[in-house]
Amino acid sequence: MTRSIAVRRIFMALALAVIPASGACDSLLSLFSNLAGGESPAGNPLPTVPTDSVLLVLENRSGEIASVRATFENQSQQVRETIRILAASGNESSEELLRTVAERITVVATVANSSGLPSARPAPGDELARQVYELGTNYHAGDTIRFIVPPAFADCNGNHVPDDEDIAAGTSRDDNHNGIPDECESGGPAIISCAGAVVVPAGAGCTGEVPDLTGDVRFMTGNPSNVNLTIAQTPPAGAPLVPGAATSVTITVSDASGRSSSCSTTVTLRDLTPPDITLSPLTVSIGCGEPLDPSTNPSLGFASATDNCDSAPEITYSDFPPVSDSNHPCTSLIVRTWTATDSSGNFDFALQSIWVEDRSPPTIQCPPDVVIQPYESQDPQDTLSATATDDCATGQLVSFSDSTQLNLDGSRTITRTWTANDGCQASVSCTQTITVLAGSPADARVYWTVLEAGTGKIQSAFTGGTDVRTHFSAESYPREIDIDSVSGEMFWLNGSLSAGQTLRKAYINGGDVQPLPPPLANDAQGLAVAPMTQKLYWTDQVTTTQPASTVSRSDLSGSGETTIAWVPGDAVPAAIAVNELLNLVCWTQVFASEGGGRIYVCDLGGAGSPYAIYSSVNPLAGIAVLAGPGDGAPIPIIYRVEVTAWPSSEIRRATLNGTSLGPDHFVVTIDNDVAAHLAIDATAGKLYWTQPLAGKIGRCNLDGSSPEDFLTDLGPVTGIAVWRVEAWRAAWPVVKPESMVATPLLSASAISP
Repeated sequence: MTRSIAVRRIFMALALAVIPASGACDSLLSLFSNLAGGESPAGNPLPTVPTDSVLLVLENRSGEIASVRATFENQSQQVRETIRILAASGNESSEELLRTVAERITVVATVANSSGLPSARPAPGDELARQVYELGTNYHAGDTIRFIVPPAFADCNGNHVPDDEDIAAGTSRDDNHNGIPDECESGGPAIISCAGAVVVPAGAGCTGEVPDLTGDVRFMTGNPSNVNLTIAQTPPAGAPLVPGAATSVTITVSDASGRSSSCSTTVTLRDLTPPDITLSPLTVSIGCGEPLDPSTNPSLGFASATDNCDSAPEITYSDFPPVSDSNHPCTSLIVRTWTATDSSGNFDFALQSIWVEDRSPPTIQCPPDVVIQPYESQDPQDTLSATATDDCATGQLVSFSDSTQLNLDGSRTITRTWTANDGCQASVSCTQTITVLAGSPADARVYWTVLEAGTGKIQSAFTGGTDVRTHFSAESYPREIDIDSVSGEMFWLNGSLSAGQTLRKAYINGGDVQPLPPPLANDAQGLAVAPMTQKLYWTDQVTTTQPASTVSRSDLSGSGETTIAWVPGDAVPAAIAVNELLNLVCWTQVFASEGGGRIYVCDLGGAGSPYAIYSSVNPLAGIAVLAGPGDGAPIPIIYRVEVTAWPSSEIRRATLNGTSLGPDHFVVTIDNDVAAHLAIDATAGKLYWTQPLAGKIGRCNLDGSSPEDFLTDLGPVTGIAVWRVEAWRAAWPVVKPESMVATPLLSASAISP
């Protein structure tokens, strides 16, 4: 209870006056008389205090019966004690005591007894007030000391109930939360807040009314029951609003005494309704190339819109990129989004499907006919390409195919059919004629391969060493090469032995390159072309799936593969050469166990067993066959490469006399290099060979005279072949039946190796 009184005392006041008796204190006494009304609590004038005494005036304002104890001390010893009981109210609530001056006077007021009021809060013994007066400090002899016991609790409305309990019980309101009952505060109703800014959605015709905001105002008043209050709104509810403008609305709260207070807010009529969009048609089909702008293509239709506030909403559209799927490869879909936006930024949209169809074929324009030399490129990059346009298709529309006719004069006529296809409608075609001249003996060229991985080359030059051309530059390990002088095609092996090989062909100008089908050249070594019989010959070494090495042939298309000879033991066939005038196939073999090499022969058809016509202690490399003059019939002259002391080699030649070679003739020595492959130009009487270590091609006369470097700085050159327009080719039939093969030249019995 003591703590409760102490808390409540915050809201009380303790009045204390020390009034001097005479002399210099007259002014203070006059001041006290003015402040205190110049009277005692009983209403009588204060008596004059003797100069050796002090007048102690006690007044009880606590609302409780108070016991006031006054203790007088001199030299820290109590000399007198006076106790008075003061009533809670009335005349008996105050008293005057005249006492002798003491050095210290201590006055303490406590609750003597309950006042008997049902709302009293302090308990008997609770301290209500305390004050100490020191002589010469707080008072002087002849002074009047006024000790007032303050109220025990705040009770502004005088109902003997603390104000905080009135508020807590709801007896009093405290709308502004300041701890004082509203009925104790002066003034009329106080508005705490109005409603926030209000937005009214515009209705039909862009109209709207001021809403009733009186129920949204918060206020407080001194009247606990808030009766007899008037709440007014200006402009009133239902007043028309101006679109887009903010209207100020004032709320006024008045009480019965005419006191009032006001607050204001704004009400804005705003267009929140999107336009109503209409689109027709929702789905439409057009052809490729037709305008997509609806202003120039009315068949696409157009969107329109109405709005409650905007008489002409803005209409726009945007398109997603065309899409197509596998079910509609010739039709693409454009999704168009139409948007209607009013002046307030509200919008609505509608989707339209535009199907774009391919309704017409492409158009094509062929390049002009051209005439080229046999060694000149027939690639469209050099002979020009067709051009095509299409309403729908983009990218590459044009392709071509070639049909080649070999003419009796040795020329070729290439009918190149260009086709434009958009993938939907009927394709269109046109033709271009490319005439490849037969050439003349002066047009003879040497072809070779450069053995490199991924950047291997196939190149050629005139036999005079001029006009070096690169026909292919991205081959992988190109090796052997030979040429069909009838069709003007070259054949070569591509790839390494460890990674597998493929056989490819193309025209000698690099056009129409084609791979030949397996199993050709899976592990091939040598390669040779028989132009009159249109056959291809090659050697295959032993593999894990093939128990013995072989010599095989096929058509130039790669079909009709036939094994014409089996190579026994651990022999590995290497280079191969053919001569159709001699009906002869010959090849070299290297023996792993013996370390040397042999030359074998058989006829073009593989009849009988192969013949071993030569054996050497040296490994053998390249080989070539020449039909030399003889008595009534040509005599085979065989050129061979012997590796005498690695890496040096020699080229030798000898005639084939029956089943063996005749006297040996030295041709040329290759120091510090191996003549890998040989090629004969019979018309010019020249022998060519490749030197891969030195990166050059050498040549000499057929008898070995006049050796020279033909071309240098070529890289690891390997295969070599000579193309020349032979005089006999003009009279040779275009298609050569198998019956035209010459009769066998060799008639001796087969011998075992």
